[in-house]
Amino acid sequence: MRSTTEYKRASGDKLLDQYFSICKLKYPKCRNYHPKEKVEFEPVSPKTSDCQIRHYMLDIFNGYAWIILKRAPWYIWIYSIFVFLYDLFMKNGLHNLIRLYTTRVVDPGGILGQYKDIIEECQPSLAAALKLLTDSNNVPALLNCTHGKDRTGVLCALILACLGKDKYYIAKNYALSDELAKLKPILQEEIIKRYQLNESFATAKEETMLNLFEFVEKRYGSVSTYLEYIGFSSEEQEQLCKNLCGL
Repeated sequence: MRSTTEYKRASGDKLLDQYFSICKLKYPKCRNYHPKEKVEFEPVSPKTSDCQIRHYMLDIFNGYAWIILKRAPWYIWIYSIFVFLYDLFMKNGLHNLIRLYTTRVVDPGGILGQYKDIIEECQPSLAAALKLLTDSNNVPALLNCTHGKDRTGVLCALILACLGKDKYYIAKNYALSDELAKLKPILQEEIIKRYQLNESFATAKEETMLNLFEFVEKRYGSVSTYLEYIGFSSEEQEQLCKNLCGL
């Protein structure tokens, strides 16, 4: 659940490059996937492009920056021009510009607001991930993002719901991340301090996931109808169940 840019920017040994074909997804332009539409991708690591085991770079926040930009009030747009120029001069990876928009636009909605954004604004990415799992050649699969609780958490919640698990079971499963003591200082450093976000972004509470399910149910009727809306048909949902647990 990371973009190609994010993956390349990450430090450390990228051992996956030695064993997997790294692939970048090609999303439909300005629309959701159609039911049963296949996911297209292209290799971004020529040395391993013939490898049958793939590591998909699935940019869950594809186009999200533009959405956040449009939500900001006009005076933030003007101020951001100067921040952008400063970041370019300092060559700091647009750190201050990102922090400006996260604190002024993302932070007020808390972690639940960001999860709602994933559900609403990142539909092609979610559909692509689910469609890939309907291919038996792609399972078993390892899903990951950066910290493993937000992008991965929302996707796994949709998968578990598709498998017939109730929202209370899923919420408890999601909340297990909140018990990982080693994760908390990392979240504090990389999210709360770096981007000056509120404490909810470092948590994984049951009520957060339950509130997200309530949002989906009110807006779409059920998780199943939501998945159909984003292009993941009932037949594909059935195939996902067969692939993951032989149902």
